Amino acid sequence: MKFLINLLLTATLSVAGSAERLRSGAAERLLMGHIEQNKNEHVRVHQDWSVPTTVYLFLDLHHIINLVEHQQLLEMKIWVFMQYYSADIRWDPEEFAGISALNIPDHTFMWAPDICMYNSVVETAPTIETLRITSEGNVTVSYPQVVTTSCAMNMAAFPFDSQTCHIEMGLWGSDSREVALSWPYHIFPSRAMPLVEYVDNSMWSLVSTSVSEERHASVTSANVFHDKHVYHITLKRNPAFVLLTLVVPTATISAMMLAIFLLPVESGEKISLGITVLLSEIVNLLVLLSMISQSA
Repeated sequence: MKFLINLLLTATLSVAGSAERLRSGAAERLLMGHIEQNKNEHVRVHQDWSVPTTVYLFLDLHHIINLVEHQQLLEMKIWVFMQYYSADIRWDPEEFAGISALNIPDHTFMWAPDICMYNSVVETAPTIETLRITSEGNVTVSYPQVVTTSCAMNMAAFPFDSQTCHIEMGLWGSDSREVALSWPYHIFPSRAMPLVEYVDNSMWSLVSTSVSEERHASVTSANVFHDKHVYHITLKRNPAFVLLTLVVPTATISAMMLAIFLLPVESGEKISLGITVLLSEIVNLLVLLSMISQSA
């Protein structure tokens, strides 16, 4: 008898849980229908059109993939985060089974700021993009991305050099009267990348990061301005690899050049040793040219 009672209680709880999940799933579908009915993917929605939409933009550096000196390019993986307010997607959680936030895998069905990377050379499309919206109308867009940007390098102190590269991100079409970019001081008080999941690079050490907020005039009109963020990344080269692959061989070849003059002529190996040392120096110079930019 006790076994039957426990079985009935288990079945009742299971049915109740299934019903709750069904209600929750139905509420999500109703909420999606409510959002799609009220959204507008082409128009910026704001309660007061004279006030620009504030977009909190920040990047987080995940990994320095490669710094190509001879092409002056920086390849890296970054995380892009945007937060803004949209007045057309608010709802009452009590009308949708208490759902106060919703994750959507695609943001193309609603308006989003036209953020782009100005100094990108190669920019791959995000492999995954997450859109999280709340019942108050707050929208958070986040996605990982592998980008390659230009980086002007100064090789005067090679191989004990430090390089500062920049990432310029801003609005492409919207001007500052429509969309205003801002650093999220309420999340990160200091103007620096959070570096939550940064992975070290064996060739370059990350010294510091900083962010500056700028506003530049449009190329079409001097009275129109666009906001942009410039992320400064300072890297210091780890010289151990260069010392072992370049400096030590160069010093060895130089010592062998001196040994040519000490080698007796009667040995018969003076000319062949000189040719070998010369070829070694040519190969060493080719390695050096492949590591240093032509404009350095």
